[in-house]
Amino acid sequence: MAYWLWRPTMLRWGTEGAEAVEPLPGDDLKPLPAFQSTRAITIDAPPESVWPWIVQMGIYRAGFYTHDWLERAMFRARYVEGKHSATRIHPDLQDLKVGDQVPYGGGVCATVTGLEPNRHLVAGEQFILRPLTGNRTRFIIRYRGAGYLSAAAQGAAPDAPAVTRALASTLQKVPGALLLACAVDLFIGDPLHHFMEVGVLRGVKRRAESSYGSATAGGTSQTRGARGHGLMSPLVLVNACPSFRRAYWRGKYWSEVADVTGWSGSAYSTAGSRPRASASRSSVPAGTLTRCAPVLPMPEP
Repeated sequence: MAYWLWRPTMLRWGTEGAEAVEPLPGDDLKPLPAFQSTRAITIDAPPESVWPWIVQMGIYRAGFYTHDWLERAMFRARYVEGKHSATRIHPDLQDLKVGDQVPYGGGVCATVTGLEPNRHLVAGEQFILRPLTGNRTRFIIRYRGAGYLSAAAQGAAPDAPAVTRALASTLQKVPGALLLACAVDLFIGDPLHHFMEVGVLRGVKRRAESSYGSATAGGTSQTRGARGHGLMSPLVLVNACPSFRRAYWRGKYWSEVADVTGWSGSAYSTAGSRPRASASRSSVPAGTLTRCAPVLPMPEP
């Protein structure tokens, strides 16, 4: 019962107004989807600073900036920077075009069917960027389709792992397998997809804001430095000192976990530490950063 009450909120996490139901680029590819979710977040950086992070996504590419530890556990994911999603923009991964394949892991790929630089990318899911006033961006992700297992079976490459090929064969040949796959997607796939997709939203936000803020602060610092009274940006300080950088990004991770799970409390949880016993669960509005978070595996730096 609790799941059914929470599910509508889960499927439109972070959306405002009519964002969850309005037409978006790529909707025409799946006119009658069995599953649809729309999630969104506001990024304090212009679309031009967000787009490079979007276009380089993919397993064996820059990753999806979400819970890398789970992707590695599920299908031994690897990325351009090794065992974690990219922490910088890679120029050699920026030349994506319609017809290219974006690896999603486990031998599953999605074909790029729509692409407009700085506006949208359609590849399995729909990644939408909308400019806002004040050099901000509205980042929207929508999924529409028959289900996650069905999509994986359809996108399985000929050289996919045996498990993926067996799944595709089962869904195609075994009577009732598609119905069972829908049930698995409903009760397991949807919550898992929510957990990973919110991670994508927050991961892109964190990286785009950091790179844009550093670039902006760097220009301001140089101008002020010429006058003899420059101030170092906090983001520049964080990136300059390894110990500060680790503490900063771990703190961001706990805030992300708290936002996804709705964990909050009066006790303050420092980066990588356990919350005190006084922490409790309560309703947390989407987009709110909280002080306490449950103990989950920390992704590798």
